[in-house]
Parts: sequence; structure tokens; C-alpha cells
Amino acid sequence: MQDNQGKHAWAIYVMTPLTGNYKMEVFDTDANADITTPVTYQINDGLLAYDITINCTEPMDIIGGTTKNVVTVKLFTMSFAIVVIMAITLFGYVKDKASHKF
Repeated sequence: MQDNQGKHAWAIYVMTPLTGNYKMEVFDTDANADITTPVTYQINDGLLAYDITINCTEPMDIIGGTTKNVVTVKLFTMSFAIVVIMAITLFGYVKDKASHKF
């Protein structure tokens, strides 16, 4: 947005796909950023992490950048932890049964 004095302000709102709720991720103004060069922000909505570049020179432009899949890493980590817990439980059970031979 640009006001009557030519000063810019912008906000990035992100909708979390899991809940459908919006939250403000970034609020910035000319005072905080050099608007003559593009400003890049990393946004994380819980499923994806991606870059958004805002260019305030004429014409104003918003460009998407690289995307990383966050949910895959979370699921892999959680699955690995479950396998480790199950293995420890199983080996503890087998060790306990082996020590109780008659």
C-alpha cells in the first residue's frame, strides 16, 4: 500500500491449511526496509516453507520463490521416532522373556 505522501507499508497474511485461520506473518514499512531493492521473506504455514519477494519499485510486484515441504520432514521424523520406540520396547520385552526361562 502507498499513502498520499508516497510512503509504503505491506503486510503478509498466511492461511494455515490445517485450521483455515489467518495470521499476520510480516508487517513492514519504508522505514524498516530499503524499498529500492526487493525484500525477501521466508514464510512457513506449517505445511510448506516458501520465499516471497516484494518489490516496491514501479510497478509493485510480489514474486514467489523456492518452496520446501515442511510436513514431509515432520512426518519422517515422527515415523522414525515411533520405529525407535517400538524397537526399544520390543527388545526390552524379548530380553525380559529370555531372562525368565525355567
